Order: sequence, then structure tokens, then C-alpha cells
Amino acid sequence: MVTGVPAAEDCDDGDSTVHPGAAEVCDGRDNNCSGEIDDGIPTDGSG
Repeated sequence: MVTGVPAAEDCDDGDSTVHPGAAEVCDGRDNNCSGEIDDGIPTDGSG
């Protein structure tokens, strides 16, 4: 849990790197709690 992020908005209380506003990285997880896994990450190998 990240300080200042309500538990209801933090989609993974057990991982402090996963929270609203976190950078999305290509790891098969929803790092920024947007509801989408790896959103904004190119999947065609170009990025």
C-alpha cells in the first residue's frame, strides 16, 4: 500500500509499486490500477 492512496483505490495492497498513478510496465500486471493489464505498452514488438 502506498501512503495516501485509499485501500479502495489501491488494487494491490501487498505491492507498494502497484497503485493509481504508478508507471505501467510490461509485466503482465495492472501497475496503475486502471483495470487494464499493460495498457499503453506496444504489443507488436516496436517499443
